[in-house]
Amino acid sequence: MRLLRIVLASALVGLLTGLTYVALAMLMNLTSLLHNSLYSLSPVFTVFLAALGGLMTGLILRYVSTEVAGPGIDAAIYSIVVRNGFMEARTTASKFVATILTVGFGASGGLVGPMAQIGTGLGSIVSRALKLEPDERRKIALTGLGAGIASILQTPVSSALACMEILYRGPGIEGGVLIPSLIASFTSSLLVYAFTGYWFSHLSIQASLSLVSSPRMILASIAIGVVAGLLAKAIAKLYFSLERAFSQMPIPMELKPSLGCALAALIALAYPSVYGTGWNLFWLSLSPHPLQLTITLMTMKIFATIFTLSSGGSGGIFAPTIAVGALLGSSMMHIVGLNSYTPLLSILGVASMLSALCRVPLAAIVLVIELCGGVPALVPAVLTSLIAYLVAGPRATIYKSQLEPPSQ
Repeated sequence: MRLLRIVLASALVGLLTGLTYVALAMLMNLTSLLHNSLYSLSPVFTVFLAALGGLMTGLILRYVSTEVAGPGIDAAIYSIVVRNGFMEARTTASKFVATILTVGFGASGGLVGPMAQIGTGLGSIVSRALKLEPDERRKIALTGLGAGIASILQTPVSSALACMEILYRGPGIEGGVLIPSLIASFTSSLLVYAFTGYWFSHLSIQASLSLVSSPRMILASIAIGVVAGLLAKAIAKLYFSLERAFSQMPIPMELKPSLGCALAALIALAYPSVYGTGWNLFWLSLSPHPLQLTITLMTMKIFATIFTLSSGGSGGIFAPTIAVGALLGSSMMHIVGLNSYTPLLSILGVASMLSALCRVPLAAIVLVIELCGGVPALVPAVLTSLIAYLVAGPRATIYKSQLEPPSQ
């Protein structure tokens, strides 16, 4: 009976999370039309739009819930490890609205983190409605986190594995959640596919076994892993430094996200592709571009996202991390001379950055297989992910609520 309750609850959470993302995607499309219309009138208008969205998000922070600020996954982890999966319904709803106001109105941030928090909140609501025990509620909330990731990436296996890893900043696995997480993640992914007819991970990036085991590819994998680990350390340090700076500013709380979002929008004036979630940068990275361009866009995306989130804006760091990693991998093709394999290098960059900054090496490795549609890429994926994970170290995480490994 206990297993049946968990299975049914997991499927229901996956269903609700998938439906929520479909609604979020539709509303984000509407805000994108608004943003583009203002941009066509005058690009400067988009800075005021972003500032307005930040101000409205700040009002939500002050009067509704402070938990909507920053990367959604961190708040999701906090509710799971500290509150046994409890999250107020108003926080879940507020995160949905604040994300539209922040990312949709022109700042820089992802949707994966917010959907992870929303999925966690939906898991909390479902588990309370079904009167589940605290340990069961913790599991169902965690499956909601995975379902939120899977609703966007449509990589259900790596999303389920992320549930097992993401609670810990060092080597650690959460037991008893793999099967319910797989159920929730597949349900969420399939529902989104049913509504959109689009499966994100059908990239068909193939690589021969002789290539991925060649000295040049091994060298590229090592280089990407080392650089990603060092970059993750720098991003985490910059993020927390700016977060302290914003918290110490002698201005009202609601004005801080407005300022951060406006700064991000100013960066997007000079580099329009930095606007929003970063998926456009991911697609850009799959084809060769000048080294100066990829490094510049990567740097600007980092600053725009950190300004948005450290000030209290509502968004995610997961998708921008994917964009930064893809650009990092794409940049490496200039150094190792593998121009015709830029897509594979970009995906390896994604794996290395997720492993280093989000502390999910196993999920990052499987993500490469799901995105590339084949096993040959496993060898460089394992190498670059583990190197990035070790170089970055447990303090490089952007998620403050992650736990130390169970053995410590």
